[in-house]
Amino acid sequence: MALLHAKQAGVKTCTDTLARLLPYSIDAPHEAFSFWAPSPDSPDERLFGSIAGLRYVQQAGPRAGSVVAVVPSKSGKCDGIGMQVLPSARSCGALQANLLGKGRAIANLNGLPLIEDPNGQRFMLLPSAGNGCVVIGVSAMLGR
Repeated sequence: MALLHAKQAGVKTCTDTLARLLPYSIDAPHEAFSFWAPSPDSPDERLFGSIAGLRYVQQAGPRAGSVVAVVPSKSGKCDGIGMQVLPSARSCGALQANLLGKGRAIANLNGLPLIEDPNGQRFMLLPSAGNGCVVIGVSAMLGR
């Protein structure tokens, strides 16, 4: 939906970067609200962003939130960042073991593990109420 919003707004420069970024951040049925900053008057010269609410079928984490943003750089290319926030009923230990099976630990930030997968996506695990965990996934894309 974010890519459709960008095209409808007249964004051309950043649609390639946005298309490459979206699968890392918006990977389920969703509804989105998109925005241009500071205004929609110059869509190829400003930041384009989209906030999405995602719906998953699994009971352990049926809802998530996501934010993607792309911005043109001085070189005429675009850079982008995506972030997904996924609450889960699973423990952070179980999620960490799963993520480490595919990636590697890169930091421990005040007791919160940060794991990087082979694609360069980074995941922070944040304990939540009970034994749950919130997974915060962050991806960055540089323009080609």
